This record gives sequence, structure tokens and C-alpha cells, in this order.
Amino acid sequence: QRHFVSGSWDDTVILWDVDSETTVATFSGHEDEVAAVAVTSDQRHVVSGSFDCTVKIWDLETKKCTATLRGHSEEVTAVADVG
Repeated sequence: QRHFVSGSWDDTVILWDVDSETTVATFSGHEDEVAAVAVTSDQRHVVSGSFDCTVKIWDLETKKCTATLRGHSEEVTAVADVG
């Protein structure tokens, strides 16, 4: 199975099954638009950055938010896994 993630101005992150063109999971929790998404190098988590000034870490197995990182005073527009 091939999966992709997308972030949207509807405040969500979606995990997609590309082959069937269906939604595997919708991650909700941001309070504003999602501007950035990345998958960690171990492929166990999705990281999302939002106009709500937070970064959220989502567990791909449980489909739940495991952490909300606060510290930015402006929108988060990029995220990356640096190991």
C-alpha cells in the first residue's frame, strides 16, 4: 500500500491510501489552517505545523496526537525530521 499525507486549510491532516484513493485517517486538533506536514524518517509519526502557531506529532498506528509543541509566536509554515 502507498500512503501520502496532506494538510489543509480546513485545519486537518489526512492520511491517504493512494491505490484505493480513500482516506485512511483524518487527524483533527489544530485550531487553524495546516501549512506543513512531514513524515518522520522511521515512518511512525506525522508532524504538522499550523497557522495556530503549534506543531503536532501524530502517531500513525493509534491515529492520535502524541504531542503539541508550542513556542512559535507566528504561523508554522515548515516542519522537518532531523533525526
